[in-house]
Amino acid sequence: MKGSLFFPGSQEYESSVRIWNGMFQKKPAAIAYCKETADVAKAVKLARRHGLLTSVRSGGHHVAGNSLCDGGLTIDLTYMNKVSVNQEKMSVKAQGGALLEDVDRLTQLYGLATPFGVVSKTGIAGLTLGGGYGHLRRKYGLTIDNLLSVELVKADGSVTHADETQNQDLLWAVKGGGGNFGIVTEFEYKLHSVGPMLYQVYTAYPLSEGIGVLKRGRKFLADEVSDDVSAEFQLAKIPDTRFYPMEMRGERVVVMRAVHAGPVKKGKEEMEFLRHLGTSLYDSSGPRSYVDIQTYTDNTVPNGIRYYSTGIMVQELKDELLELMVEEYSKVDLDEVGVTGIWHTGGAISRVESSETAYAARDNQYMIVIDLGWSGKENDRQQIGWGRGLKKKIRDLYPEKEETGYINFQPGDNDKLEISAAYGKNSGRLSEIKRKYDPDNFFRVNHNIKP
Repeated sequence: MKGSLFFPGSQEYESSVRIWNGMFQKKPAAIAYCKETADVAKAVKLARRHGLLTSVRSGGHHVAGNSLCDGGLTIDLTYMNKVSVNQEKMSVKAQGGALLEDVDRLTQLYGLATPFGVVSKTGIAGLTLGGGYGHLRRKYGLTIDNLLSVELVKADGSVTHADETQNQDLLWAVKGGGGNFGIVTEFEYKLHSVGPMLYQVYTAYPLSEGIGVLKRGRKFLADEVSDDVSAEFQLAKIPDTRFYPMEMRGERVVVMRAVHAGPVKKGKEEMEFLRHLGTSLYDSSGPRSYVDIQTYTDNTVPNGIRYYSTGIMVQELKDELLELMVEEYSKVDLDEVGVTGIWHTGGAISRVESSETAYAARDNQYMIVIDLGWSGKENDRQQIGWGRGLKKKIRDLYPEKEETGYINFQPGDNDKLEISAAYGKNSGRLSEIKRKYDPDNFFRVNHNIKP
């Protein structure tokens, strides 16, 4: 084994157990730092031989802390972060421990990109296996819509490959089915010509004008924008970081953030209206490199504080929803991070049939994401209670709609409901594939699909 096993007390062990969501402080019996696929296979066999509960750590950014487990073995892919671009094939291969920034920085040297998420320190593995929403979503779809192949270590420690010509069922399952089917040690993605400069709108409006801002933006997004535009409203408390002017920190605002996937000039022309939805408090809109856009808000979600995220999909933004969100944000006691995002989806995402990938929640136009971050365990009950309460109030506004959601924004409050919301009618097929590749549910530290 080229990698190493580390135990409590070692520097490497302590580094691995420090993950993004500080609410989870699990303590594995050992951590296997792997340097190649053969190491991962040996670690799986070791865990099976000793009957150890097993988790997998890539970026350590999972909202429910699933990269760690108590008393078992954590297989850490941090050192497996190699990335290679094939310009002729317009594809990129990346090992399972790579972060979004590792891939973005290399592919952008060639003016290329694959659709990834919005926080550059996220691991590609967790993002991809859950689906992958990002700034290019309406133009090029989800991350999984650009996934060409995977190399994967199965529950028996053997290594296999899945693409459109072999193990097609496995490739289908990992397109949103999470880490239920094995440990992906290498991903291959389709690339697109992107940037290197794109136009981004980032404008903050006072919460007191929130309802009007949201309604004007809603109409524009529904009637005017092309699939080049991926936009998001953020009801937020401005954090105390250098990213914002001192006088704005702590203010409650409605932010319009939008990225145009085409030429800068076209992006400015098409999205200009989004900069004038109300009285602008802060506006950093303009041309930016794609790499800069991908890292733009990293420092607003720092490592190590306590986080709670949850979300729900809707087909339309009812007036009652917009009024509810502004009212709730005007009175809640928020700590360090408090953001509810309304992501405009549709576009290329909805043009893929729900049966084509494991992830099925595609026929929606908006994704509502509640992101909260705070310090101090004593604040858990208040923060989590408010987040859960807001989600319930939103769900109650849409009694006619079966709940749908995105598994990467689900906190593990109710695995059965969250799995049903993400996979819908695909759940049965996923269980069949789970029985084929992991019949005894070895990989279960996740949003678990039972065999």
